[in-house]
Amino acid sequence: MFECEPPPGGAGVGWNPHACGATAAAGYGCQLSTMVRAWRDLWRASNGAHDDDDDFAVGVVQLAGGTSEGHAENMGAFRLAQTANYGMLPNAAMPRTFLAQAYDAGEPWQDESSKCAATTRGGSSAAGAFGAGASPPWACVPSAGDGTSAFTPMFMGSIHPRPKRVVGERLAAAARAVVYGDEAQIYTGPVLAGCKVVHAAHHSPFSSSVWIDIAFNASLLRGDAVVAWHAEQGGANALTWTGPSGQFFAPGEYDSPMEVQLNNDSWVGVQILATADRENIDPAALVAGTATLPPNYNVITVSAGIDASANITGIRWAWGDNPCCPRLSRSMVPCPVNSCGIGTVNSSLPAVPFVARIVGGRCPTSPNPIDAHRAL
Repeated sequence: MFECEPPPGGAGVGWNPHACGATAAAGYGCQLSTMVRAWRDLWRASNGAHDDDDDFAVGVVQLAGGTSEGHAENMGAFRLAQTANYGMLPNAAMPRTFLAQAYDAGEPWQDESSKCAATTRGGSSAAGAFGAGASPPWACVPSAGDGTSAFTPMFMGSIHPRPKRVVGERLAAAARAVVYGDEAQIYTGPVLAGCKVVHAAHHSPFSSSVWIDIAFNASLLRGDAVVAWHAEQGGANALTWTGPSGQFFAPGEYDSPMEVQLNNDSWVGVQILATADRENIDPAALVAGTATLPPNYNVITVSAGIDASANITGIRWAWGDNPCCPRLSRSMVPCPVNSCGIGTVNSSLPAVPFVARIVGGRCPTSPNPIDAHRAL
């Protein structure tokens, strides 16, 4: 039950839920859509609007990475539930609503004990890899005490992530498109449209012969393009780290934001083929903008990395609590915003989390992704 007062006057509201609701998992979708209808009923009553007036807009912030409060196994289903179990906003159950992804905008560091403080509590340098006296990225303790620092102090670790501006920018973009009707405004990251298992020769640098081509909704790209960033741009693609080893990478950390299900049972992390490798483009040129992708480019490929005879029965993206920066030890180095590997080139919006069944080598389309979640 929600006992919340709607805001007085105005024509819209933003909703940023607390992670304790993650215990409800997919069932939260019914609660959220009910709350939106209740707020609209109260708004109509207080403003003399018609019963069918849905002008009261509602923006939703999906739970940020690292905010599960001990319910990590529910986070994928809960983020889906934040869309009334449709996968994105707006939809039939929640018209005139809009969404900001935040799974890639969690607290960059692990907690206050991480190497993010310029000095330790005892006063000695804790800059570590950043050099003696250096202020590390996303410092836990701002260097300036007069309010001019770019970052706020950390509070209670990851449960209160500090990347706020990017979430506000995403909400504003979505409101401009959905509420104010700007048809040129890109307001969502790539949205799953379908997938196909492909048995083919290997794509360098991976030796797998089993691949999955994933297609995203081209019309929602609005001229932008889907990209899977190269491992050289932050290591977001790497299932097995091949660069420098040591203290910065921890075995057993989350392997990959992209996972496939085998034989209707176990989920395994899979490698994402960088778009630069798929299209034979210099990754640095793609970042710099001197090499470009066609407008509405909408396909990425992942390496199943398994025996060709295995039965692939499902695929999911960003389904964990804190899926970005695989195997990175966040107590030593931060995971920056927008580091999950798949998104849009120009608008820098992350791919929308999804889960889908694979039947006969393909993802069957469904008007409601919760059908796939239930089946899995």
